[in-house]
Amino acid sequence: MTTKNLTIRTLIVALATLAIISQAWGQEWQPLSFPDRANITGICFVHPDTGFVVTNVGGMGRTVDGGQTWRLFQVTKGAALEDVSFVSGNLGFVCGRAGSLYRTVDGGLNWDNKCLKDTIPWLFAVEMLDAKTIVVAGATRADGKPFEGLLLRSSDGGKSFTELPGVGMGYKEFFFRRGGPLHLLATGTLATSDDLGASWKSNLIGMSKPGRALSFSGKTGVIAGPGGMIAFSSDNGRTWRSNDQAEDKVFIAVEMIDDKVGYIGGHPEVLLKTEDGGRTWTDEAPKTKFTVLDFCLIADRLYAVGSGGRIMVKKVR
Repeated sequence: MTTKNLTIRTLIVALATLAIISQAWGQEWQPLSFPDRANITGICFVHPDTGFVVTNVGGMGRTVDGGQTWRLFQVTKGAALEDVSFVSGNLGFVCGRAGSLYRTVDGGLNWDNKCLKDTIPWLFAVEMLDAKTIVVAGATRADGKPFEGLLLRSSDGGKSFTELPGVGMGYKEFFFRRGGPLHLLATGTLATSDDLGASWKSNLIGMSKPGRALSFSGKTGVIAGPGGMIAFSSDNGRTWRSNDQAEDKVFIAVEMIDDKVGYIGGHPEVLLKTEDGGRTWTDEAPKTKFTVLDFCLIADRLYAVGSGGRIMVKKVR
């Protein structure tokens, strides 16, 4: 058989395999193999093929084939990582406990230590808004002020960070999509910035329970948290309506696909779906049950990651 025929045959097999995978993703959640059983606490994709995850043992994983295979890197030892954000296949940040903050410019091969001098704060969320602008949120965990928030911003690609004035208490996570505002969820407060985090406006949510996770699509927003807390908005977050679930549910992650369809994940082994903008929710737990700790939407795929190194993917568009 000629080299040309071999190449054509290989291409046909590859296309057939991709077609089978695509069809399976359209039917239900599909498990992906990850070479570590640590909890995956954060996930970020910059391209349908290229994505990153971080773990609670200081590790990071990188995929260049949509999650079919992963390469592991050890970022830090002894400190759990909480979040990851990249703007390209090379440039990214991770953050975590003990003031952990690291930058890579080569896709995770090497890491620049940008950690806080004070190791008491925990950094829960990092968001690269562009190659120069980075925001980081966490908790100071200062004596007598365990819920005091810590908000940092860099405009020079992470070479230096400035601490910003507080916008509430108990910072949870950022939400940002290109072309839209930057949101920061705090306890009882939703802060919004229209200038990449340079200035903020705070809006009281008015819920009796604190939120943990936030997602928007169009004018529709959903907040979820412990004690079965769910709230939804249909006016860009100006007003919120409560739709709490069972008290034993601890919601940790939420992702809106469009203004109607969205997913919530958490503990114990919870995965819910809405098709009406957060008004009602149905169980959609996959066969392989696990605690969902984060979601990532890229193109037509939704990734869910969490306990025991679990990664699931589903075609949602």
